[in-house]
Amino acid sequence: MSLENTLSALAALSIEPKGSLVHAVACDPASWKAALDGAPASTKAAVPSSYKLTKTLIFKPKTAKNATPVPVVVIASDETDTKNSTALGKRVNQKELRLAGDDLIREFFALDKDSRA
Repeated sequence: MSLENTLSALAALSIEPKGSLVHAVACDPASWKAALDGAPASTKAAVPSSYKLTKTLIFKPKTAKNATPVPVVVIASDETDTKNSTALGKRVNQKELRLAGDDLIREFFALDKDSRA
């Protein structure tokens, strides 16, 4: 998804971005934080003085073989322990959550697991 598409989608939800920042690809929370903290002084207005990093996880719940699985999307603070998928599953009343594979992510979101869109 392009930046323009993302901004249009946010505008449709009445969400107004406070700014934007162009940076190198950030493949993990540490490099994302470094990109934000290392922003040039001229773009510091685009970076909030305080922020929290988040992570988005997509799980596939246990379903019958002939049923279409409906993914469970979890958006959590980066600091939140999300390793115990059994506890997450209980919280959303689903059994045996497993991280979704590329096929499920492509089918539902038209993205691959490494997408940053």
